[in-house]
Amino acid sequence: MTSLPVRFIQNQSSRKFYRFGLLLVSALLVLGALVLPIALRPSSLPVQLGDVAPQTFVASKTLTYESAVLTQNARATASNAIADRYLPMDISISRSQIKNMQAMINKISLIRSDKSMQFEHKFIMMLQFENLTITQDAINQILQMSAQEWEVVSQEAISALERSMRNTIRSYQVQ
Repeated sequence: MTSLPVRFIQNQSSRKFYRFGLLLVSALLVLGALVLPIALRPSSLPVQLGDVAPQTFVASKTLTYESAVLTQNARATASNAIADRYLPMDISISRSQIKNMQAMINKISLIRSDKSMQFEHKFIMMLQFENLTITQDAINQILQMSAQEWEVVSQEAISALERSMRNTIRSYQVQ
């Protein structure tokens, strides 16, 4: 028979061994429970282009993208949704335009009446007017008019501008 202290020591060492074994098995089970789902997960989803996804995927972070094209379309839509608003007729604009027309007619009259310049030089000077877009054919006609014809044309041009500036001009009236 074994004595009591020896049995107690053997019993205590087997308990330590049993506890260590239990701790080791528990740790392995916990590690297996954590690692096994990751190891069993497929590396890619069995989804082809055009297939319906088997689950809902959620992005890990939120990204925003501002489309320049869609922004421009939205601005154009908003701009078109607002009706045109016209201000009352401004008489100073009318006077300014008539004054500009008279100044242009005076320049053309000076060029036409200058006897020292040749036709070609007059033609080139009229082509170089800054605020006037005129065809070469129109310049030829202006330079070949008689003094009386030019007087009638210049008066009619001012008269037509005055008539058109009396009324407000809307964008739908311009062709």
